[in-house]
Amino acid sequence: MREGLDASGAVAGIGRRQCSTPGTRPSRTVRSRRQRSRSGSDVGRKNLDRYTPADWRKAGPTVQAVIENRWRVYTECEVCELRMVADLRRIALAKGPGFSLWGQTAKCRRMGCPGKVTFHAQPPGANITVVMT
Repeated sequence: MREGLDASGAVAGIGRRQCSTPGTRPSRTVRSRRQRSRSGSDVGRKNLDRYTPADWRKAGPTVQAVIENRWRVYTECEVCELRMVADLRRIALAKGPGFSLWGQTAKCRRMGCPGKVTFHAQPPGANITVVMT
């Protein structure tokens, strides 16, 4: 073997990208078409604004399904108009992963407010929010 060449015959240290950990590559998660289509934003149609509430309900029937589909859920009080992001993991712990937010209301968290909040879902990729109540 000549001087300055490594085992593969390349000049040592030239033309090779050095990683911080030799022999490793950064991992990349590749989702199949089937996995991508299971998310709530890709139910099969291109125009997400044409879904009916029944379509959205079918795509995210439980709190666990909403978490897996990465939907954002907001609560909005009908009296004081307080709008907050719902803590879905906390709801799943308290009520169970099979609990459904569809048709549910809860009391407002603002002190002294007698109102009830409604749940609104925003699937990824959609420009609309869907009223879950």
